[in-house]
Amino acid sequence: MRDGRAVLNSYLKETYSIVVKDETTGVLKSVRYPRKPTEPLRAIRSWRNGNLKTLFFLKAFEKGQYLTVRHEDFCRDPNRVLAKIGSFAAFDFEESMLRIGESENHIFGGNSSRINAKEIRAVEEGWRSNLVPKVLSQFRWRAGLLNRYFGYCDK
Repeated sequence: MRDGRAVLNSYLKETYSIVVKDETTGVLKSVRYPRKPTEPLRAIRSWRNGNLKTLFFLKAFEKGQYLTVRHEDFCRDPNRVLAKIGSFAAFDFEESMLRIGESENHIFGGNSSRINAKEIRAVEEGWRSNLVPKVLSQFRWRAGLLNRYFGYCDK
């Protein structure tokens, strides 16, 4: 799971960047692409409803049959979180798992960063400065309770 405010911030962006290799020079460069931002209320509903569906789905399983991982916890301490996932899924954690740019990997979902993924990045909290008070208020009203349920405070 991920803090809904960070997801909302991502939905509202007007551009995204992908690192590509310049065909003539072979040098890596960042290319910005325009995108149509999602309307805030639609983005909030999408995050809230997707997570509610996930919680409903998980009700079919007994406690201990699934593991929840917060994106921010993974970014802050990937060793600990991968070891926890390994313990749950019965595989041994190896340091090489953290070096995702050194081997073929398969990442699904997310945003353009999945294309650029070479390492586990620090937590981004751009939402704190990018989201205007009106949008934050809309988020709190429509999805704040669920966000708090996941352990994210309002500050």
